[in-house]
Amino acid sequence: MKTKSVIIFALAAVTLILGTDAAQATSTIASDFRNTYPGACQEILDATTSGQNCSLCHGGGFSLNDYGSDLADANRNFAAIENMDSDGDGRTNLQEITNDCTMPGDMSSPAEADTWGTIKALFR
Repeated sequence: MKTKSVIIFALAAVTLILGTDAAQATSTIASDFRNTYPGACQEILDATTSGQNCSLCHGGGFSLNDYGSDLADANRNFAAIENMDSDGDGRTNLQEITNDCTMPGDMSSPAEADTWGTIKALFR
């Protein structure tokens, strides 16, 4: 009985440690994003707020959206995926982040015409 308790405690400790590392990694990525794109619109920056809304890279829970998957494949190098169109909506990731104020991992995100996103960017 004592051995079973030790094993359960060890598994719980490992789970807690691994979960903490995953949350820290997300926080680091979000911080790196905000440092890389300080001029991104507030909606995009809000999507990187760890613990509140991680929808820039995640589709829900721990699953990654297309932008998050591309970023993971590029070893978290934002510049390496700037000219990609992760969500296949016809706009590069960089255009969506810096000009359009739309989510680069969500194909339905540019609900407005591209020209309207460009006009809005002029007044930020």
